[in-house]
Amino acid sequence: SVSFFEMPVPLLFKNATQQKLVTVNNTQNGETFLENIGFIPDTVLIDPELWMISKNNTTQKLSPEQGIAEVSIFPNPLTDPTRILIQDMNANTAQLLIYNAAGQRVVQKNIPLVNGYAEYYLPLYALAKGMYHFRIVSGNYRYAKQFIR
Repeated sequence: SVSFFEMPVPLLFKNATQQKLVTVNNTQNGETFLENIGFIPDTVLIDPELWMISKNNTTQKLSPEQGIAEVSIFPNPLTDPTRILIQDMNANTAQLLIYNAAGQRVVQKNIPLVNGYAEYYLPLYALAKGMYHFRIVSGNYRYAKQFIR
């Protein structure tokens, strides 16, 4: 008997209308994975085709600390596409505004939030190299930061 095998682990996330199979590459004991599956699941099945043998399969849903709104935009300098992560907002949408160094608005986008959360990939192919000022507004939350393209 061994306590750990290094191997990929298939996870099937489901809700009433959607499902998605995600395989995580488990390389060490006690490893944690963060995956954006694009919807909110109510069920997760570990090894849905029953290829692995285990004593106790468990899952745990972790949420960001409640009440602390947060925006992450990366990488900086920006690459195409740029990832925008919005968490724990008390609103249904967030407005993204991007201004160039001359103060001209070059992007305006409403991002829908699901339970106060969104992961958005911003295409940058139309933006020239330079400095940009990002603003995100959601409810009473305001975010502003400069980025280099």
